[in-house]
Amino acid sequence: MRSDSNARNWLGNAYSFVGNYEKAVETYSQCVDADPALAACRSNLAMGYLSLGRTQDANAVVDAAVDAGVLSANPQTLVTLVDLKRREAFLFQAVNTPALRGWRKFGALYAALSRPGEDHRALAAELAAFLDETGASSRGLCTAQRPRRL
Repeated sequence: MRSDSNARNWLGNAYSFVGNYEKAVETYSQCVDADPALAACRSNLAMGYLSLGRTQDANAVVDAAVDAGVLSANPQTLVTLVDLKRREAFLFQAVNTPALRGWRKFGALYAALSRPGEDHRALAAELAAFLDETGASSRGLCTAQRPRRL
């Protein structure tokens, strides 16, 4: 049932928020088992595995989500894909992120997120201007699980 899966997903988020990634991964896995079509559970499961340093497991979750066509198009997923060095999946998902519709510098965005220690203020300014111009919300783009500086 979808509401049970949503509740499991939020419970997993709560575990993740307090740093209990093992319990978060367990809960997200239950969510995926209960509702394989709920993309948020799969994305959060991949992020949970990354938080535990289990890159291979995170990649397996992303592969399964891509194969099933249920990978969330949201900023957190984009950051996860960068962390996994999954450029092709990042580009595909970025194109489908509602706040980024019409943006054309996805390659530059991937490169900036891949190198957070560098100065990307010009790209950040362009992205901010784009979001202002389109009326898209920048809130979601700035609240990734592991914030990055553009």
